[in-house]
Amino acid sequence: MKKSVLLSPLVALLLLGAVLLTGCGYGRRSTKIYPDRDRFEVIGIDISAHNGDIDFRKVAAEGIDFVFIKATEGGTFKDKKFIDNIRLAREAGLKTGAYHFFRFDTPGYMQGLNFLNSVRGRRLDLPLVIDLEEWANPNSQPTAMVLNRLSEMIDHLESHG
Repeated sequence: MKKSVLLSPLVALLLLGAVLLTGCGYGRRSTKIYPDRDRFEVIGIDISAHNGDIDFRKVAAEGIDFVFIKATEGGTFKDKKFIDNIRLAREAGLKTGAYHFFRFDTPGYMQGLNFLNSVRGRRLDLPLVIDLEEWANPNSQPTAMVLNRLSEMIDHLESHG
């Protein structure tokens, strides 16, 4: 029996690392990973400006169904390729979604505000995603504080999104 990746109807879907998504491999600094199509009917990737210029038509031709595109990080950072990547992915026929890289050291409401301001008015096919990773985050933040900030961000997204 085949499995599908089901997307939650919640405003925010938390990804721990990139467990549900494959590595991109269509720009620089990435390696292609091909999940077993017999086990997963729906396959997607996550990308950011760090991946460089991406040929989304090639991505679609290789069987990728959807792409989560980095919109923001922390309280102020906006991915410089977000708008272009959304447009190009849609033109290639890919389903699109946006994600926010969560920073442990930034208040949650600021992160929610940054994310919503960047995605507001954009046509997206998938729910908003918070990418929560220990990598590239300061490990000096107490877990309780990080969870409080995450909860604060989710509350902000739900009440203002």
